[in-house]
Amino acid sequence: MAGAGSGVTLADLTTLRVGGPVGRLTDAESPAELVAALPEEPMASSGEVVLLGAGSNTVPSDAAVAHVIRPRWSTIDIHPDDAATHLVEVGAGASWDGLAQRAVAEGWSGFEALVGIPGTVGAAPVQNIGAYGHEVSELIEHVTVWDRFAKCTAHLTPPELGFGYRTSRIKNPTRFSGARPRPREQPAPDSAPDPRPRPAPDSAPDPRPRPTPDLAPDPTHLPDPASGQVPTPTAEGQSRWLPRFVVLSVAFRVRLSAWSAPVLYPELAGALDIELGERATLSETAQAVLALRRSKGMVLDDADHNTWSTGSYFSNPILTASQAAALPADAPRFDAGRNPAGELLVKTSAAWLIAHAGVAKGWGLNRRATTSTAHVLALTNRGGATASDIRELGDAIAGKVLDAYGIALTPEPTLLP
Repeated sequence: MAGAGSGVTLADLTTLRVGGPVGRLTDAESPAELVAALPEEPMASSGEVVLLGAGSNTVPSDAAVAHVIRPRWSTIDIHPDDAATHLVEVGAGASWDGLAQRAVAEGWSGFEALVGIPGTVGAAPVQNIGAYGHEVSELIEHVTVWDRFAKCTAHLTPPELGFGYRTSRIKNPTRFSGARPRPREQPAPDSAPDPRPRPAPDSAPDPRPRPTPDLAPDPTHLPDPASGQVPTPTAEGQSRWLPRFVVLSVAFRVRLSAWSAPVLYPELAGALDIELGERATLSETAQAVLALRRSKGMVLDDADHNTWSTGSYFSNPILTASQAAALPADAPRFDAGRNPAGELLVKTSAAWLIAHAGVAKGWGLNRRATTSTAHVLALTNRGGATASDIRELGDAIAGKVLDAYGIALTPEPTLLP
């Protein structure tokens, strides 16, 4: 753990390499250290206390931050179920790409399309990271979290996590659909492992009744005690408050196979010279994904300013069918299911909208911050940029798309207050 007077800035801790000074940096080496470092009050401001993984999906501000807390434990516990599947539980501070690369080497199918993504395992379910047609939610059995409101550890299953496109209930508490988190019998993060046998994947549901803990309204969406106003998110699900749920570990149900999950992305299928829906070996698929990511400046490289970014700065917009019908005929369209009202939804490409709104690769308001020279969806620090430079560039690009197509782009990374 590092104490007060850290002497570091958020520019030192983020892949964008921008951000103000950090008063105190805590590197928590265990769940217990992280919980001890968290503020007790539910309404703690995310501008004063920042939970940070690898800093690859965070856009800081230039203002000072009082306290940054980083999970640093990277334990990996493997629980074989049978010859076909394992349950793999991984600590929040582990490298996501390190885990994905190990999965490919060990023959754990499902991770191969997600190699090369920077960040930590603990951040993966918050964002529901995804690439090339697959998302981490497809692999998750449960996420162990510290509930700052209930002051206990809980297992959250995928239905309880409310996964969506680049979001979850952890990122956006309003996605909570009524499933209730199940507190563990042991309240402390470092207590002994649950001795009960793990059910086999195809066994019947646990017949024991689930407890129904008191889940009062999420404090991150309560009125500000000073102003009485409900906070306005800075982007989808992002409010000014520290998240209620803090990830301690993620459990993955992995399938043992030398073959990939079905390849669902045309660009990747083309690179592998296979048809959509077919499979390739884990190694071939991972290598093809890394090559595609490198071609777009999406694999971290200190010498390449195209990777001084958060990756994709905007999420692909989800539109109603009627909104999508107003787009030009050549705009990309992908089925995105239906909304709660039953309307058909269509996902389009943020990169296409940006490029066709007149933003080119390498475009910027100044020389310090521009779009990547490899991909218009990434905003990059060309050297000497400030957080304000990045945000102003993002606002300018979003304004161009709004003017051209009437579509409001939503930032994908977390924007700190």
